[in-house]
Amino acid sequence: MKYNQRFITKISWIITSKCNLHCKHCYLDASPNNYDLVNKRHLSDIIRKIVDLNIKVVYISGGEPLLYPYLKYLLRELKNNELWIGLCTNGTLLARRQDILKYVDYISIGIESVDSKILKYIRGISIEDIKKSLSLLAKYSIDVGIDVTLMSINLVNHFEDIIYFALENNISKIDILSLIHISKPTRPLYMSYAVFCLKK
Repeated sequence: MKYNQRFITKISWIITSKCNLHCKHCYLDASPNNYDLVNKRHLSDIIRKIVDLNIKVVYISGGEPLLYPYLKYLLRELKNNELWIGLCTNGTLLARRQDILKYVDYISIGIESVDSKILKYIRGISIEDIKKSLSLLAKYSIDVGIDVTLMSINLVNHFEDIIYFALENNISKIDILSLIHISKPTRPLYMSYAVFCLKK
């Protein structure tokens, strides 16, 4: 199959369905007992194909990518091929995985509210957990954004607080996802998302 390289500028790569959290809106129904999606022996071939397509931007996500056992190897190989790397994470494991931060250009952290009660219900963590992650990332020259999934529980009276929180914590971008359906065993479906750029 031939690809039109003019229209392939970036990819999102889901490498695992394992996660240390169990978020209400997770489209993978990720959990600690799930599995990795990419075996190490396939990584080199996939990276070579990415490079051959002249793709320059790769977003790594999961699940929680920081649980992926070959993450450092993957990021190092991508960076050796001069790719721009974004990492989508819940942020709770960053303190123990500082070894990979030198390979990453951008990190996005999921947050649905600055109200710890709401965040605890949705993700099982508090806003203080998010603040600790942001404080750690502030020590590195990494661009930081946040991902917000809008649901009935956080649609009203929460988004404005998230914007102020982002501005106060030097967040560069907010990605907005709208959850339009969730009923097990059907997985959540998402509308196209909006992006708010808060700085150049």
